[in-house]
Amino acid sequence: FNLNRQRTVKILRFIEKNNHLKKRFHTEIKAELMDEKLIELFKSSNILSVEVGVQTTNKYTLRNVHRHNNLFKLKRTIGLLNKNGIFSDVQLIAGLPGDSWKDLLKSVRFALSINPSRIDIFNLLVLPGTALYEEGHRYGLMFNHQPLYQLLRSKTFSSEALEKAHLINKYLHMFRFTYKMSCNLLTNELRLDLLDLILKWIDYLKNKKIYLEKDVFFSEGFARFVRHICCKYDLDSRFYIKLIKLEEKSVKLKLS
Repeated sequence: FNLNRQRTVKILRFIEKNNHLKKRFHTEIKAELMDEKLIELFKSSNILSVEVGVQTTNKYTLRNVHRHNNLFKLKRTIGLLNKNGIFSDVQLIAGLPGDSWKDLLKSVRFALSINPSRIDIFNLLVLPGTALYEEGHRYGLMFNHQPLYQLLRSKTFSSEALEKAHLINKYLHMFRFTYKMSCNLLTNELRLDLLDLILKWIDYLKNKKIYLEKDVFFSEGFARFVRHICCKYDLDSRFYIKLIKLEEKSVKLKLS
């Protein structure tokens, strides 16, 4: 939306002048091209939700898909969006040509460090008519040739890694917000980062053979995991269990 600043400002001024019903708008932005004045204009025009396509922090992978990022400017923009109360959804892609599992984890950690409103991880789609579809063999891309054309595996990204990426995406929001206080305290005490804790949760579910698609957070699911972690690292779990119950109660009240 904001590639052409002059055009963007013209549209925003029009919305600001004519949006008498105060309708809320959503758009996609190139974060590096934003500054404080433009973000303030977004806010006054009631554009209160934006998508930011980071895709990956690996500059070599970005070169493969003809993109680039300025991570310093991106971090600054997310801070300004947070300051102005504009919801930001930072989006990553699992399985980009040249990206590895370690590269994805690095990208997720960067996304967590800049603290957007939401983080989403999508499976790479190899769409007909795109350069990736025509040249996918160069990167060993194996993908479904029927809609949604999702990547199955590549030279650098296994099917198991794609499944784990899906699970990280599934639980990111709950770890960041549903159990925010519990996770913050636990990661500080264990000297882990949030992604490490999520990966431990995924391994715990697999080891316990818990069906991953059902909601195992409530009904004592997360509490059992925390007891397991506290036992493993010789911590007293009683405080965390009480805190978890308070957080779950708060979420249920908001949903009721």
